[in-house]
Amino acid sequence: MSVAHQHVCCGQCRHFDNAPKTLETLIPGLRVMGSGYSSVRASDGLCAYHDRYLSADYVCDSFTKIREEEDLLVGDTGIEPVTPAV
Repeated sequence: MSVAHQHVCCGQCRHFDNAPKTLETLIPGLRVMGSGYSSVRASDGLCAYHDRYLSADYVCDSFTKIREEEDLLVGDTGIEPVTPAV
């Protein structure tokens, strides 16, 4: 059974980072609209695997479970931040 059929969301993936500081650093101009803490973005974040900005509710077959020993705080997945394409 694929991950998509298990209803595992990107917000629970080790490649997903929605820390406001990360978003403000990697998305130039975000602070002009408010900040990375804005309620407008909800739980959206960045996927380091696909190099995309997406909803935490998105589902894909590249899901990788966060290891139990990792810090499970939102936005603190222990992965390197995504480098934006130039």
